[in-house]
Amino acid sequence: MPLISDISKFRYKQRLKAIPANNKIKTALHFIIERWDDTSAFAADSFLKTEFNNNVKIFFYCHKEDNGNVLNILKALNKENVSFEIIFKAENYLLFEQALRNSISLTTYNIHGFCHAGAIFNTQWLENSIALGIKLSQENTSRKIGAFSSYNPNDYRLFDTLFQNEDYTVKSGFSFLTVFFYKAFLQKVATQIFNDSSSKRLMEIFKNYDFFAAFTNKSFIEGINNKSEITAENFYDKPNNLSFAQNPVASNWQATTEKINSLTYLKLHTLIIQINFGGLGDHLFYSHLPRIAKETGRYDKVYISNQSGFRQEAFKKLIWMSNPYVDGFTDLPGYIMTSLKYNPEINIMDQVMLLSNLDDGKRFHEPELYFKPIIKPELQGKIIFDPNYISNAGDKISKQNIENYFQKNNINIDYQMQLRDMSVSISNFTNWLHSDSLEDFMSIIVSCKEIYCFVTGTATLACALGKKAHVFYDKEFSRQFLHSKINTYVEL
Repeated sequence: MPLISDISKFRYKQRLKAIPANNKIKTALHFIIERWDDTSAFAADSFLKTEFNNNVKIFFYCHKEDNGNVLNILKALNKENVSFEIIFKAENYLLFEQALRNSISLTTYNIHGFCHAGAIFNTQWLENSIALGIKLSQENTSRKIGAFSSYNPNDYRLFDTLFQNEDYTVKSGFSFLTVFFYKAFLQKVATQIFNDSSSKRLMEIFKNYDFFAAFTNKSFIEGINNKSEITAENFYDKPNNLSFAQNPVASNWQATTEKINSLTYLKLHTLIIQINFGGLGDHLFYSHLPRIAKETGRYDKVYISNQSGFRQEAFKKLIWMSNPYVDGFTDLPGYIMTSLKYNPEINIMDQVMLLSNLDDGKRFHEPELYFKPIIKPELQGKIIFDPNYISNAGDKISKQNIENYFQKNNINIDYQMQLRDMSVSISNFTNWLHSDSLEDFMSIIVSCKEIYCFVTGTATLACALGKKAHVFYDKEFSRQFLHSKINTYVEL
């Protein structure tokens, strides 16, 4: 595999030994049941329907009062070829820590997998996880892999992607829903976290050793709750939905669609949308989420967090209060998305959708508005240029280049929007157009024949209104904001 500049300095001093051939791999699976409920039963049921081989031993970690529930699951499935052992919670340990302590004493196993009863498992999940471990141990010459899994977590902040190919991604962190370790790595670090088995401490040790994690590009595991004592929630002060797979395999799940739909805990009941930046375009990037949340059945309720940035109070009324899929506003925080990166196969709104644990199967979404502005008859047939911008959308575009473009293409501008703080306007132009509100500006956009602008809220608002905008940008501008199939983007 090619070196990655970010981590090429972390070369192996001593390579992990290659894993033996498949039929000789001995795998210990540590299945942690922290709170038994219907979710636990459903997870254990799908977990045990995996086609294990004779080289797998499963250790169930649970509370004594859940012993009968675990035994009933085992009896119902009658897994004769697999060895089981039930370990009850010790008074002084978290179940995860107890599993770690047990794992380092099991020296005859090549791979240790830690799984929480908060997921449903595809029948191929173990096979794919082991296959990934073999591939990494044989190919890895430039990065140290400490964790691997067929669960593909979806959080870009915690799990920054360092490398990706057709089979798997390498990330800087790892998921606590399911994770696999090579024996050598596990025995190296496990004893260091006995006094503090929090996820923060584990990740700290993980990073100190310059180890990284790898995940299959398609997830063979789907999170169904977030009850684990060791979850990604430990990294943040507020709740989030980090334990849900981004790319769950759509076929061959042991859990049928009918069964999944009958279990209400499989739904994330409430989606709280928090927009970190307060611009018009920033809010419109999230405007498709309420409809998708309700139509896919993934969420029952959708709220907009009052902790969002609102550059104008009008955004609440015209974008969110007019949206029939929004149930209202809340003071509770939502999940803040950062580090959205350009991907030519999806646009920024697709990324926002996927990071909200949603997927309607469509790509290159457009922003959505349900407010209907009135038409201004006096602007019909008119061509308008909006010279205003925010951030750096027009910093590197010269007035001369804009005027040359209009002249070369025989475009006669009828109105130029009144100048604001940052703008690149046409010289010697006196026919100014003023809007006194966002509502009025929407009417201007839908009424005119054509509108020219920069990569700013105007461009995103236009396509939300079903109007094509001609959008100027410079070659160094981030392409992730050239998001619409409706608009025409012009490099100047």
